[in-house]
Amino acid sequence: MVDDISTFAQIAPYLTHPLVLVGFVLVLVFGIHKKLLKAGIIPQLDQQDGSRLVRLLVHYGFWLGVLIILAGKTEEKSYYEMSLELFKQVGSPNAKNAQAGLNSLEQPSSSN
Repeated sequence: MVDDISTFAQIAPYLTHPLVLVGFVLVLVFGIHKKLLKAGIIPQLDQQDGSRLVRLLVHYGFWLGVLIILAGKTEEKSYYEMSLELFKQVGSPNAKNAQAGLNSLEQPSSSN
């Protein structure tokens, strides 16, 4: 158990970027499921049940992805709003950068 923790401690510094963290979690989830299938704990599905499961995964996976995107954009906007307020309070010249970031989120990009 202690060896597992020290191994994770070596990997943990690389998990700072959100996409790397999501990828790591997906590897863990699918790895655990693979082990459970091999051990016979989760039974194999027949064709009809398998297709139903795939449809559910695609349906809910899509909506989960949409929800995550919306949450990320909301968090990004609140980050710029908090930064702008803080920079204005301290009179920092970075307030212009925070305002520009907030404006870029509120206006559609003209590069299309």
